[in-house]
Amino acid sequence: MKRFQLLKTILAIVCLCNMSTAFAGAWVKKADIPGFEPGRWGSLSFTLNNKIYVGGGYLGSVGTTTKWWGNDLNMYDPTTNTWTAKNKLPGTVTSRTAGIAFVINGKAYIGLGADSFLIFTGGQKNLNDLWEYNSTSDSWTKKADFPSTGLTDAGVFVADNKAYIIGGATSSSGSGSYSAKVWEYDPGSNKWSEKASYPDGAISGMFAFGLNNKGYVAGGSMASGYTTKTYEFNPAANTWSPKKDYPSDSARSGGITFVAGGIAYCGLGNSGGAFPKSIWGYDAVSNTWRYLQGSPFPWAGAAYGITGVVNNKVYIGGGWRMDGSSQQFYKYMYELDYNAILGVANSNANTQTLKVYPNPANGKIYIDGLQHSESYSYNVFALTGQKTASGQVGTDKSITISHLAPGQYVLEIAAEKETLRCVFTLGE
Repeated sequence: MKRFQLLKTILAIVCLCNMSTAFAGAWVKKADIPGFEPGRWGSLSFTLNNKIYVGGGYLGSVGTTTKWWGNDLNMYDPTTNTWTAKNKLPGTVTSRTAGIAFVINGKAYIGLGADSFLIFTGGQKNLNDLWEYNSTSDSWTKKADFPSTGLTDAGVFVADNKAYIIGGATSSSGSGSYSAKVWEYDPGSNKWSEKASYPDGAISGMFAFGLNNKGYVAGGSMASGYTTKTYEFNPAANTWSPKKDYPSDSARSGGITFVAGGIAYCGLGNSGGAFPKSIWGYDAVSNTWRYLQGSPFPWAGAAYGITGVVNNKVYIGGGWRMDGSSQQFYKYMYELDYNAILGVANSNANTQTLKVYPNPANGKIYIDGLQHSESYSYNVFALTGQKTASGQVGTDKSITISHLAPGQYVLEIAAEKETLRCVFTLGE
């Protein structure tokens, strides 16, 4: 086939390659998180029996005397798109903010965090208690206290029916109060035990998730600033191992994490006053990160939101951000059907249309639909047919294009059984 005939065919499918066009309707606005306040952040959330529970949180402006808190617990039913008030959170006077929540064997657990969060007059009290929630009886049972100083912004993941709490802040005084310690909680024995510390030092506000009975920590805030490091924790060996860094589009803390289709997705959050809307997925088998199709998040980026996964759908809501000198609080809830979006991302490249993101691009593009275990070569052509770049696709399925002039290009990928092509746009 002649080159210009090929380009004419490719241009006909350009809409399939533009992620913002193809998935513009992927996010669906749902019923707001209930409450009289303008929004909430630092809430606890967990998912039980296909329902999402959201409770506590900070409901006012940082550093002002006017604040609201919520010790309420509300249950969201995705089937009916309705919220139902449940038995309020235990163990606090005003609220529980920036604590931990996890689910093991059909029971939810909440704990740590702060009561009267960020009251600068000395009213904040860090908490070290732990409670078990029974959704059938809508009741709370006190469990063994965390065996150290109370923490906010700690990470937590579950592996082999045990919870692991990592790092966190022991006060509101900044990075000097961060911890590097790791604690294991076994609900079977209701006991805590200290494990190998996080290897890079004191950390707070990180992404934490469990996959295949291993735990992972990525990003977060440290004394030296934000980090993009990713580490795997092996509970059986009590050891940490470095993994592929979180993508450097922006290091961040206070983001959201969810696991869907065997991939852990991490995004949003605070990046030194910027609030990125991107979400990246980590594949533990191939040790690679990839951009979430359907990203970026359709509303303003925010930190300290909540998330849950029910019946192939992801729910993200709430959060806080700074817009200049103005603080914004959110109570929205958005739904993403990851079966429609992530299923494409996990597909075999030889049977799917090639997809490139972000599109328009700036400096680097990522390619979805390629098998992780294979290596690929690429060619980039201007629409005149002139080859402008070639080489090997990176292990993270990326291609650097920062040396190209703005405009439209054809990307050609040589796969094992066929050649895949797509048009992308390089922005200014």
